[in-house]
Amino acid sequence: PKDFGESEFNIENAIKALVAIDSFVPNIQLLVTRGLELNVAICSNNVFKYRLVPYLTDFYTITNKGLEYKDDIENKLDLIAKQAKIWLFQTPNIQNEVEKILGYKIKCVNFAPVIPKIKNYQTVKNDVITIAYGGKIQPDWGILELIKECKELISLGYKLKLVIVSSKISAKSDIVNDKNFIQNINKLLSEPFVEYINKANQEKTLEILSKADILYGFRPRYFEEHTFELSTKILEAVALYKPIICY
Repeated sequence: PKDFGESEFNIENAIKALVAIDSFVPNIQLLVTRGLELNVAICSNNVFKYRLVPYLTDFYTITNKGLEYKDDIENKLDLIAKQAKIWLFQTPNIQNEVEKILGYKIKCVNFAPVIPKIKNYQTVKNDVITIAYGGKIQPDWGILELIKECKELISLGYKLKLVIVSSKISAKSDIVNDKNFIQNINKLLSEPFVEYINKANQEKTLEILSKADILYGFRPRYFEEHTFELSTKILEAVALYKPIICY
């Protein structure tokens, strides 16, 4: 984005950047695009027709009523399908749901979430149990509860340390909007047993997680019951050979 004078791209500027790159590199044969609205916007000008490789996980939301499709989803997916070369799907369940909405089969490949190549990181051994989490912080995702529970265990004599890596704190989750959440979580993140790291890329985050004894990857029940997506937290734990608290 900085090369185009932007701190970050909105959809319109992202497409302008892609078109500019395509004009200078005319042999681009495939363009992988993530996100429903980005794909719809790209398809509106036909520039990448039959070169498009959509990767979608955001065509639905989870509400108090369960899973709900985004507005006009059938027409949007049909527009994308008519210009796509091939689709990437995180899971077969996502593929099945998209094909159910479209009413026809599409050419696709299942493509699980990618994590950086794991280096031979070494766990730091001492008498303090380190629990680590890397990801977004929002209501219902157990971070506030995790800190409170560790604080209680420490008061009972357990030796614990929490390492939390997150560049995004939000007061709103899928079905909860807690106006006090950010204030409450910032107070807890300042606890002496919590190490909060707010800037780290995925590779650096994995390096930090690798030094912990236990990872944390809780997702709320209502989300688990309706989502089609894999938990990248569990994939990271498997790749790092770490136990994980997730339910």
